[in-house]
This record gives sequence, structure tokens and C-alpha cells, in this order.
Amino acid sequence: MPKDIIGQITGSINIFYGIGRTIVTVGGGWAVHWAGGNYRVLFFFAIGAGLMGIWTVLGVKDERFEQRKAAKH
Repeated sequence: MPKDIIGQITGSINIFYGIGRTIVTVGGGWAVHWAGGNYRVLFFFAIGAGLMGIWTVLGVKDERFEQRKAAKH
């Protein structure tokens, strides 16, 4: 990942991780009830949101970085 946009990248990951934790907090009781009392199912919601964040980060394009990279070559 380009070091110039590391703030944008970590911000995106943190947003999705936060979304996963919020979903677990808000719907945690329902999810545990749905899973038959297995609280471990909550981790899958947070992990899934984290993976969505990473997938989103891989698609981040910074035009300024691309221009600087092209100018060096």
C-alpha cells in the first residue's frame, strides 16, 4: 500500500470494523438467539465487516500517487 495514503486506508478499515462492532452491539442478542445461544457467531459479523473493509481498501485509488509514480518512470 502506498505510504502517502495510509491514513485513508486505515480510516476505511476502521470504519468497516466499527460497522461490524456496531451491528454486533445492536443485533447481538438476536444473533445469539438465532444461533441457538452460541455467542461465538458474533465474531463472524465483526470479521466479515473487517474483511469488507480490506476488500474496499484494495480498490482505493489515489490519483496524486498514480501521477507521482508515473512521473518517476
